[in-house]
Amino acid sequence: MVMVLVIGIIGPLICIHALGYMRDYQRSNPQIGGRRHLVLLPALPVPSGDVRLVVSNDLPMLHVFWEITTLCSFLLIGYTRTKETVGYAFNALNMNLLGGLGFSVAILLLAGQPGAWTWRG
Repeated sequence: MVMVLVIGIIGPLICIHALGYMRDYQRSNPQIGGRRHLVLLPALPVPSGDVRLVVSNDLPMLHVFWEITTLCSFLLIGYTRTKETVGYAFNALNMNLLGGLGFSVAILLLAGQPGAWTWRG
């Protein structure tokens, strides 16, 4: 519940801050063009995906929300589409996919265990 509270408070604040930040960022970097609204497209699902990640009651759905967060992170990091940020975005994507692959292997190893798909807490 603490994590849900943290995500529920901090997540929307970050999205609200992003509106003003992107306005100022576009003013100082006119070469980016009118793509300011595109930063909100991947930013808005992050808090809801994080909450679902924390409260997920089974491992396959936990993995789905992990991958949604991975995709949104990739899109946010590579927003400006410069050579440098695209490289950083792919580095983050590779690391998150490596974690997701490990997560998939763990899920498959647990698949044969009785009652492994749901939490008992």
